[in-house]
Amino acid sequence: MPTIAVHPATFEDINQLIPIYKKIFKKHYVFELPANEIMKYLLDKHEASKDVGGLLVAVKNGKVLGGLLVKKCFFDTKGKHLVVKYNHLAVKVQGKGVGSILVKYAEALLKKKIKAREVKTVKIEADVAENEQQSLLFYKKHGFKVEGKLQDHFRAKEMVYV
Repeated sequence: MPTIAVHPATFEDINQLIPIYKKIFKKHYVFELPANEIMKYLLDKHEASKDVGGLLVAVKNGKVLGGLLVKKCFFDTKGKHLVVKYNHLAVKVQGKGVGSILVKYAEALLKKKIKAREVKTVKIEADVAENEQQSLLFYKKHGFKVEGKLQDHFRAKEMVYV
């Protein structure tokens, strides 16, 4: 039985990921754009954060099952403190463990950075819109805590949990 593999996204992986993102993130302005513009956006984000993971994909039998963008937000070179943000976690079918596999893989990459003494600390953040309650429960299950709420952060009249 083939296992699920996680690796940094390739151009072809992103092509497979775009329909998943369009289906999951119906209210996200980026994923309302044409596929070529979404591709450019995802490639740019991936390149900018490759050193902390970038856009990771879960693949089984050559088919992309989901993706997670691990984005560098802040790095204090003096104290070696890194802040990353998980964005655009989406899977084709929920409840099959793919999201958990992606998150665990990303966390293992970040732990390697600590072990190699590239960084002293890593803080992982995720912003979740109020209409994404399943995502909020998912992150809580993985040890995340809500630190605050932001009104009108992504869209007008919408709350975001940080």
